[in-house]
Amino acid sequence: LYNTSDVPVENLSLLLHDTRSGIRLEHLTFLPHGYAVICADTSQLKYYHSLPESCTLIEAKLPTLNNSTDVIVIRNMTDSSMLDSVYYNVKWDKKGVSFERKLIEYPAYYPLNLGASSSKDSATCGYINSISPREIDLSLRTFTFFPLHGTLTAIVVNSGRTTISN
Repeated sequence: LYNTSDVPVENLSLLLHDTRSGIRLEHLTFLPHGYAVICADTSQLKYYHSLPESCTLIEAKLPTLNNSTDVIVIRNMTDSSMLDSVYYNVKWDKKGVSFERKLIEYPAYYPLNLGASSSKDSATCGYINSISPREIDLSLRTFTFFPLHGTLTAIVVNSGRTTISN
């Protein structure tokens, strides 16, 4: 989960469910632009994954999810409004690798906005998703040295989301 706002979200109560069962998560606090991870065993999560200290860990008995396809919905328990949802189908990508959302501005139920994690440990718990484009992502396309003139020419490309100028 990710808090997109500039302020903390405090005392939030959520309902996380699939098509058959669900769990209540109550009295939660999310830091501004902070991540939270919901899992069955936070000790195991910390053992297998490197997590930032700022990440909120929530241990809960998760609903049993189908291995092939399912839908996960997160609702605000105060007014039952849907905060987010994701439908997944294992045929979309690699088995055993976490699905990630590419762009936070687009829904996670849109298959083209989901993809397999490219992280070396198959998940990006508490970090920006590995398949999300960075705001600024610079790379050196060409570099040329002209010894007779004593000059250098470099072409730098930004494949990030934010336009930059010289």
